[in-house]
Amino acid sequence: MSKLDQAAEELMKKLIALVDEKNRELDYQFLSDIAPEKKNEAKGIFKEICSQNISLECSDLYEKFKGFRTQLLKHHDLSSVLAEDFKKYSKLSPCEIKIQIPLLKEGFQKLKQERALEEQLHERYRVKYQECTQRNAETKILIDKLQNISPKLYAQFQPLYITNNSNLITLKELYERNLSVKEAANKLYQNCEAQLEKSNQLTAHISEKEDQKSLPSPSTALSKTSVAENPLSFMPASKRESKDVAILLTLVADGQQAEVEKMIKANLQLLTAYDKVQDLAGRTFTNITAFQYALWSLDWHMWAMIQKYLPKEEQAKQLQELETKGTAYGKHFSLKGLIDALQEYVDKAPPYGYHDYSPALNLWYKVGGQQKLLPVSVVNEYCRLDRTFHPCPREWESKLPRTCAVSGWDNVQKKYVSGSWFRPFSAKDALGLNYAFHRGFRYYGAAGSPSGEGSKLPLLRNSTNVWEPEIDLKALRSLWKTRTRQLDALKSELLHQSQTCLMM
Repeated sequence: MSKLDQAAEELMKKLIALVDEKNRELDYQFLSDIAPEKKNEAKGIFKEICSQNISLECSDLYEKFKGFRTQLLKHHDLSSVLAEDFKKYSKLSPCEIKIQIPLLKEGFQKLKQERALEEQLHERYRVKYQECTQRNAETKILIDKLQNISPKLYAQFQPLYITNNSNLITLKELYERNLSVKEAANKLYQNCEAQLEKSNQLTAHISEKEDQKSLPSPSTALSKTSVAENPLSFMPASKRESKDVAILLTLVADGQQAEVEKMIKANLQLLTAYDKVQDLAGRTFTNITAFQYALWSLDWHMWAMIQKYLPKEEQAKQLQELETKGTAYGKHFSLKGLIDALQEYVDKAPPYGYHDYSPALNLWYKVGGQQKLLPVSVVNEYCRLDRTFHPCPREWESKLPRTCAVSGWDNVQKKYVSGSWFRPFSAKDALGLNYAFHRGFRYYGAAGSPSGEGSKLPLLRNSTNVWEPEIDLKALRSLWKTRTRQLDALKSELLHQSQTCLMM
């Protein structure tokens, strides 16, 4: 049996299991509507939908587009700095020109190589986006075929196409924004090329005698070591590093782990610097390091990566500061607020079929109010596509896909859309105001509910949307227990080591 046959078989088993599990017939009795002679055809369509589904590709491409945009913005800034530094050479002495121009050229060559790689990535992502668009169109044709087999089956798969199509629209917008940044960076790059040509003409006319007479002191010459730290920037070190620290902290708070690691590798000193940062939930932290924010937010994946580059003594020092002084939001983030809100929903929300839905809705919106305070690492667990909350994950240490992509109802456009956890679906929507997110065993990420005006899916327990709050509650308790245990282990290791060193 091929992998696609196996995937189709597994999907069919899951659908059949959903029929039997806790009498959820209301949504999944569609299987009984399929005539016996049509079941093989339905299975074949399932197989093709499995092969054409682009959910994972869209998520991966979205993260690559975001990373590509970060790189474009970085190169835009570096091109701007380099162009300015080229302009300064006319004010230098001949010997200073002779020292600094080669370094500028070295920086330019590195930028040129990286931009060549950017062009390859840009083309690769463009082709991948076109492939996803074509495959989603083919998926729509397959889903439309289901309409003749079972309208209810068709209704189950239609949201998959809608979600993927919305994801493609989001990707197109991000792709177009990247193009505008790319064009601006190209102009600056061309300016650098023009300045480089002028510098070549000038250095050709500098004589050796003039160089000897105007030889600069060691303090004014740029060393190869300083250039190696950031070969494209000639800003004063304090200003440059201050800007980089702010960027690093923002990337940590946004969960951009790969970009954080790149910056750390380029300049290890950034890990000992303090600055201000605002996270995606709107909290502002002052005088905090990257390692301390990762510890505060219980982002185990981030702090474990940072530990590879930060000496143990410095880890202990920063952890001790956090434990002693804390932040304006306490020493560490706590999931207790969200867990308590979910537990209250479980305890008090009326069951499905109850005539008054308002108590359930009000309790559900309290859950949303807690969800908008979550740090990005917890949101990533809600939104990851490689596993669901059911069954409850056995471990929380595997590689964390850094995605915040969600789906829900846009009350302005009156349709399902894809979006971001931290961005309302429309001007009429707000997390905690008229929706909250649930995951359960949804295989294509977190979703906002209720789903729109007049909706009869207010996340009532055992309702037709086939979700139970106990699923999310169990997963979140497991996550919090794991992160707390990991933090306690780190405290035991680092703070005990620090006390031992002091005693010695």
